[in-house]
Amino acid sequence: MEALPDDFLSRLRDLETSYIATSDPILQSGFSGGAVRWKDERSPILEAIH
Repeated sequence: MEALPDDFLSRLRDLETSYIATSDPILQSGFSGGAVRWKDERSPILEAIH
C-alpha cells in the first residue's frame, strides 16, 4: 500500500487540532455562521432522512 502524501497528512493534523480545540459541534464542523444558520442550512438534510 502506498503512503499518503505528506501535505495531506499535515492538513489532516491541522484539521484534527482544530476539531478537538472546542467541544462545540458547530465550531468543530468548521462553521462560523451561528447556531441558527447552522441548523437552517442542515435541516434539508435531516428532512430527507426517514
